Amino acid sequence: MNKQILSNNWFIVRYSFRAAPLYTLMTCLLMAAHAAVQFFEFVYMPKFMIDAIQYNKPFSVVLWYTLFVFSVASLWLLVNTIHYNVIMPRGKVAVNKRLQKEIYDIASRMDLACYDNPAFYNDFVWAISESDKRTAAALDTIRVLLGTVTQVILSGAFLIALNWEGIFFVMLSLAGSMFFNLRRNKKTFELDLAMKPLQRKRDYVSRVFYLADYAKELRLNPIAGRLHRLYGETNVQINREIDSRTKPMVAQEFAADFLFSTFVVNGLYILYIMRKIMVEAVLSYGSAVSLVNATRRVSGGLLTLSRTIPQLQQNSLYIEKIRSFLAYQSELAAQSAPASEQQPLPSYIAPLEFKNVSFTYPGTGEPLLKNISFTLEPNKSVAIVGYNGAGKTTLTKLLMRLYDVNQGEILYNGVNIKQYDLMAYRDLFGATFQDYELFATSLADNVSMGMPTPQREEIIRALENSGFGEKLASMARGIDTTITKEFDDQGTLLSGGEAQKVAIARVLYKNCPIIVLDEPSSALDPISEYNMNEAILKEASNKTVVFISHRLSTTRMADMIYMIEEGRIIEQGSHKELMDLNGKYAYMFNLQAERYRIHETAQTGT
Repeated sequence: MNKQILSNNWFIVRYSFRAAPLYTLMTCLLMAAHAAVQFFEFVYMPKFMIDAIQYNKPFSVVLWYTLFVFSVASLWLLVNTIHYNVIMPRGKVAVNKRLQKEIYDIASRMDLACYDNPAFYNDFVWAISESDKRTAAALDTIRVLLGTVTQVILSGAFLIALNWEGIFFVMLSLAGSMFFNLRRNKKTFELDLAMKPLQRKRDYVSRVFYLADYAKELRLNPIAGRLHRLYGETNVQINREIDSRTKPMVAQEFAADFLFSTFVVNGLYILYIMRKIMVEAVLSYGSAVSLVNATRRVSGGLLTLSRTIPQLQQNSLYIEKIRSFLAYQSELAAQSAPASEQQPLPSYIAPLEFKNVSFTYPGTGEPLLKNISFTLEPNKSVAIVGYNGAGKTTLTKLLMRLYDVNQGEILYNGVNIKQYDLMAYRDLFGATFQDYELFATSLADNVSMGMPTPQREEIIRALENSGFGEKLASMARGIDTTITKEFDDQGTLLSGGEAQKVAIARVLYKNCPIIVLDEPSSALDPISEYNMNEAILKEASNKTVVFISHRLSTTRMADMIYMIEEGRIIEQGSHKELMDLNGKYAYMFNLQAERYRIHETAQTGT
């Protein structure tokens, strides 16, 4: 057993002890105490009583010993009952709560680039879904190990004291069983790793069929057949992995459990003991009975050890993943200036400058943004427009330092943004993305987003300014209404446009100096879009506002417009200047304006 295996399992014990010390101590020690009680009850007690009868010892000696063992066993049973019914459930909750909180804290601040790395993302999903079970399993393995070691030591010492030659049978059984169980557990871990991505794919198909998000698409399109095939193909791959990896595991289990446990200990060794008793007559009747009991306990203990000790190795492989994730350090934070060298953020809204910025997503070859340079002036509204895939959303992610640039730099108030504290810099921004999400909690929580001491009046004001006021007035519970019905039958389901207004209300409520709106009106009709944009600009008259939009009706209100194509700024200026230029922006705007006119004619019939 190498040092890393011991280190990882010891890590779990220490982690559990910090979260729930009484639970950890009792879990580890009660099994060992139980093994000691059982030794004196089932191994030593028969020898003591039969020998007392054989050698005519006083009855009182037998009685007092029996009362002593009964009292100790009763005390253990009482303590064990309290532990399993009171201490253990609470302890598990305490450990899991601490562990999940740490994992969630890391998940909430890890770099977006991690989601672009399939290997890291697989480990992340595993840590989220398996950590509580694996932590309990690791502690349980240590509990069983301590109890079994106590059992084997006491019973084994008893056997050796009466017949020391038995140590050779014991060592042969232990060595063989451990050898094959180590290999079997390694194969089990490899199988588990191979199954994880396949199970995720199969689980994805399952989610598609029960999530409401996909219900309409499934009913209006023949995609169900393709998903059924994907599910079937994935199951075939899973079965192939199982077939290819489990065959050697069967042979390894047979060798460990039968050849080196049952046959060696329960077969060869029992025959050897019987010869000592019946042919050589060197043991008392009590010793003979206790040796049989001790042999069985050593046999069972060795079988358990041969599985438990390798289980430490298997646990170690899983614990290593948890430790690795808990030790995660943000690369963005690492590339920031040390705390002692960080610059204070200005108390006023300062210019933001992109200076020769290029960016390539990890794992892709072609840069998405190429040599971008422009300045966001304070208290101005800026629109960034372009076709799908031009790099508009990526630009905003760089702006808010969700990614770092590959080339060039971004300056705030003339200082590279890496010179500021990462979280303090991000707090400058209030943003809504085109792929925003609402949470299964109250409307108020969906607007305040966990900010301390939420102000109800300000939440309502933000919702009204985002255009949600009419819907809010129809809600009997107001901002206390639960969004979605996932956990509350009295909750409400919002339309796409209503949900988008809630997402925009978040930005207005946060009251940050810089507002970023990525496709803020994609789910709104033109009139609602116009009213919302007007309200946003009115509320943000003393802020810097960045619009990302396909729909150019938004851009007319902007002080400056940048048009991006294939990762480069190809046109810039006010709406009037770009229309006078009669370039790609003017073409795109006129094309959309014509569509609006056609839509209006169809609606009015004029």
